[in-house]
Amino acid sequence: MPDGRVDTRETASDAPRRQWHALLVGVDRYPAFPQRQLSGCVNDANAIRRFLIEKVQVPESNIRCLVSPRQAGSPSTAATAANVRAGLAAVAGGVSAGDHVLLFYAGHGLRVSQQQAGGGLHSVYGFAPEDTSKDAKGFANLILGSEVHAFLKSIEATGATATVIADTCHSGASLRALEDDPRERTLQIEPLTADQWRDFTATHPALQHQADRGAEREIAGPFGAYAGGDFVMLTGCLDSQTSKEDQVTLVGDDGAPAKVSHGLMTLALLKELESVPPEQVHSLRWMDFYPRLRRTVADRATEIKASAQTVSLEGRKEKTLFGGAWRPFAPGFTVRAGTDAVLTIDGGTLQGLEVGAVLAIYPPDTSDFDRSAVPGVEATIDTATPMTSTARAIGHAIADQSRARLMRPSPNTPPISVRLVCGDEPMPAAMRSVLAARSDQPAAFTLTERASDAAHAEVRRWTGAVPTAVWPEPDEWHGARGGWIVVRANRDGTPSASVAAGTTADDIVAYLPDAGPPIEDIPPDRLDAVLGAALARGLSTYGRYLQKRDRRAGDGTLASMLAVSLRAGTGAEPAGPADVLALAPVEPTDGVYRLTEDHWMWAEIRVLRPSDLNLQIGWLMFSDDGNVVALWPPDGSQPTFARGSVTLVGFDRDAALSMTRRADQHTSMYTLALVAATAPKGALPLNIAALAQDSVQAELAGELTLARGRQHRGEPVRRPAAQEQPAWYRWNLRVAITATER
Repeated sequence: MPDGRVDTRETASDAPRRQWHALLVGVDRYPAFPQRQLSGCVNDANAIRRFLIEKVQVPESNIRCLVSPRQAGSPSTAATAANVRAGLAAVAGGVSAGDHVLLFYAGHGLRVSQQQAGGGLHSVYGFAPEDTSKDAKGFANLILGSEVHAFLKSIEATGATATVIADTCHSGASLRALEDDPRERTLQIEPLTADQWRDFTATHPALQHQADRGAEREIAGPFGAYAGGDFVMLTGCLDSQTSKEDQVTLVGDDGAPAKVSHGLMTLALLKELESVPPEQVHSLRWMDFYPRLRRTVADRATEIKASAQTVSLEGRKEKTLFGGAWRPFAPGFTVRAGTDAVLTIDGGTLQGLEVGAVLAIYPPDTSDFDRSAVPGVEATIDTATPMTSTARAIGHAIADQSRARLMRPSPNTPPISVRLVCGDEPMPAAMRSVLAARSDQPAAFTLTERASDAAHAEVRRWTGAVPTAVWPEPDEWHGARGGWIVVRANRDGTPSASVAAGTTADDIVAYLPDAGPPIEDIPPDRLDAVLGAALARGLSTYGRYLQKRDRRAGDGTLASMLAVSLRAGTGAEPAGPADVLALAPVEPTDGVYRLTEDHWMWAEIRVLRPSDLNLQIGWLMFSDDGNVVALWPPDGSQPTFARGSVTLVGFDRDAALSMTRRADQHTSMYTLALVAATAPKGALPLNIAALAQDSVQAELAGELTLARGRQHRGEPVRRPAAQEQPAWYRWNLRVAITATER
């Protein structure tokens, strides 16, 4: 999430401050598959190596290159499974905080599926080294996507960052194929039986349980905060597609033209990079050229009469290609400028962009909307589909790739109601005035003081100490006592005419102290207004949270397309997908899944029927203090889902999800939301990142720190019609987390 860092993207003069490391893998030679040799993978790896040395100034000693050309070369540099794993380990063991790692691999990719009871398929993805082989038990010596994931997490743990570029077939799942077209980089395999899967698992360590797996996975912390993965992945195609090989004509040493093979994506990538001036290489961001790369590859695939190939970018597009400091963008939308002043936004009714909603549009590079030097231009949503919408900004020239945030929801979206309970000690006039003024504006909340009015939350006086464990900066806020609290009316967020007198910390959304260290250096004559502004910001955040959390699709077309269940356990995680699916689904009690802190969990997503459109799925976590985390898929990813497929997702596709109990609470409440949407073929990826937001507590603290001049953290089933229309549907799984019994 945004952390308020300033823009310190480096220039070429900053390069010596840290080290670059690269592991480049290219495989053309497959002895076990003589009919499936490739031609351009070694060329790809060598070309990337030259670019790193000549343009990025990566020392040759920091580049490990493992290649297997058609004619066997040196065993020590061959791209065998053992050498690739040793290379990954060597890179991981040689990086330090601030370093950057590039992992590039080109060769055959494949998808290995496990036949499930009931006919479903669960798949894993892999990269085929030179010594990949096939016998009665399936493939051996694969490098699986989960191994790459573990490598990336180990890099992140050192404080380094990483970029992965994969030019293989099925690479959008992270990972060229062994099918009919020799230009395609894929290996094809029939679904494995249960016995074959057990044999496959036994020969691939990445599918077996690791003793320290639990320590590796991220968990939700106080107020739902967590640290996301610090890596970016550029893949040659979607997980359902194949990467193609292409040719370029070059003049050889003898002066004669010769055709040289490369991966279609790698060739296009190098052309884009070669056009960048050397002094701009180190500040080049993915967003600066990815849209062009995507178009170039798609157009070239059409030109050579090959099947579709869509380059996929997973991760934060505002990051630099070759590491270094970067400026994170606050959650928002991307605006594409079209003809006739029509603006297309990568968000629709699913994200709350309904007809009548108002956006504020900022210049393309805006990272922090609140601190933008240029005011936002307002535009009203004219049309909306589940995943996209259109708007017009009359009288304003809007640049392509501008950024936007939702300013006011559609008039059809009601705000939440907040009851103000002042008791014997009324709220200071200045504080009350600011709070009332904010609620009078088109906002996410309205105020009432009548006890008979139903409200979603209450604001009350608080006389106890502020629990230091829940503040974003515990040391600074230590000792705060008294102030105000935001209390939810009901555990499920629905409005109530009264709140139980015995309110506990379990019901408190956020704390706002009005005295003590947090605010002692704010001038007394400004204090009440500052507190009113902070409370207004917090209540607006809580209103937006409830609107996002409780949003329901009005179209139930997709309800029968997927079956969604939750599987959970304690102790060591299962060894693989088969073990997870062997667990009995968790059954809710009164609509709530009741778990403890030591539980890990997975959502099982089973596709029951196909769609004529492109099915996309998103997985989010809502914690009841207002935090929204977009868990999966990664930003920019576009996984595909076929009929009968079974997908398991927890924290991500490789690690289970664990959630914590807030330090001051007995039971912390979460909602896990699975969103499914259909869109036309070729549509942009589902933008769930736009739904992310910080907790109410973080927003309160952020407003106060801004006032003190400091930096802060940002913010029924129908049969389908003859022509299926885009639709979306959502499953909400309510989860209660209590302390583990000892």
